[in-house]
Amino acid sequence: MSSPFRLEAKDGLSELDEAVEYFHSLMFDPRPKDRLPSSLEGNEKALSLENAIRETRRVLQKMRRGEYDYSVSTKGLVGGLLKALQSNLRHVIWTARCISEGDLSQRIDFMGEFSEVFNLMTLRLAEATQNLKEEAERWRLALESSQDGVWDINIRDLDNPFLSHNFLEILRTPFEAMPPIRRWGEFIHPEDIEALEVIRACLDDSYPKSTLDLTFRVKCGDDVFRWRSAKGQVFRDEAGHITRLIGVIGDIHARKMREEEISRRAMHDALTRLPNRELFGQQIHRMMAYASRTGTCLALAMLDLDNFKQVNDTMGHHAGDLLMVEVGRRLQKSLRQSDLVARIGGDEFVMLLPCATPNHEGLLKVMERLRANLSRPVDLDGTPYSITVSIGLAVYPCDGDDPLTLMKCADVAMYRAKALGRNAWCFWNPEGDRKEPQPPSQV
Repeated sequence: MSSPFRLEAKDGLSELDEAVEYFHSLMFDPRPKDRLPSSLEGNEKALSLENAIRETRRVLQKMRRGEYDYSVSTKGLVGGLLKALQSNLRHVIWTARCISEGDLSQRIDFMGEFSEVFNLMTLRLAEATQNLKEEAERWRLALESSQDGVWDINIRDLDNPFLSHNFLEILRTPFEAMPPIRRWGEFIHPEDIEALEVIRACLDDSYPKSTLDLTFRVKCGDDVFRWRSAKGQVFRDEAGHITRLIGVIGDIHARKMREEEISRRAMHDALTRLPNRELFGQQIHRMMAYASRTGTCLALAMLDLDNFKQVNDTMGHHAGDLLMVEVGRRLQKSLRQSDLVARIGGDEFVMLLPCATPNHEGLLKVMERLRANLSRPVDLDGTPYSITVSIGLAVYPCDGDDPLTLMKCADVAMYRAKALGRNAWCFWNPEGDRKEPQPPSQV
């Protein structure tokens, strides 16, 4: 019986050669021949082989394009292999999708060496993810324990900063009420110039350092200025331009208030709360320097309570303390905002009085207010007591061009007022020791 696949020679090219050439083209050529040789038409085995090769080409082309949703009509081994390959690839895609969504427990066990590499990669990814989670948890606990707030600002995307919960709590402002970053400087206290300049420099790409460490006052959500600290890192691109700012903000208001209170106590008299000798020493240098720059004058007045020892001896130290407090209060009330009064010891007070010229007219008005305020009796636990004081004045720069000289001159003038009957005030007179003093002005 003859074979249905028997081929005969034709036109110098055997039918076998023609069939081989067709199937070779179908298997290997990018653009294979599209028609089955006429000698094979109606041959079921040739048609099955042609369909299997064409379907294999189609499937491989789809896979090359990343398309795995296709049907396989070829029967037998080739069809089974194509379906198995499709199933395996779909499973790998599904597994990868699960991993991308966080399920790092997925594994593949049916693809030999590929499975080993894939599973090892997944294992390493799971370990790295776990390490990151543990690290993030440590940072979270550390930040919560420190109560600092975290900020992360992308300079190229200022509208979407990361501001932690503690950051918003520290500023007492909900996220939706936070102002745009370019307006943050408007909420810094105008006296905190360094913080203002650093913020502007960072946003303008002109900040030269790699870190920042600031202490400043900021207006919080309740419109109250409070002390805050900020520390951070400045990140740059390869060209050196600032791209990112990351750091923490801390609430240091209570600490700054304690520091200010300690400083205030160190610089102020505990009884009267007036500036003490230390603060007075700082202020006289500052006010003399200002007078020198502006071509104006500065009067220094030394004031001593008359017969204060008698109050302590007859009425007790408590009454003396009450008298000191009241005198300090009345002196402050008598002076202008530009003036300064300090208690430098015992019953001694000193005043700094800026004036435009060395003449005494402006100072006379101050002395008049002082006289009026001190003339009223003081109630010392139910006992009225009349205050009298002796005052000596010297004017910078005509009477002295340094604090020590000016104080000595005012002190001499004060003792001249006491020597002439107390309850009076005298200007420094450089000829006072060589001639009879003129009658003092009465306070």
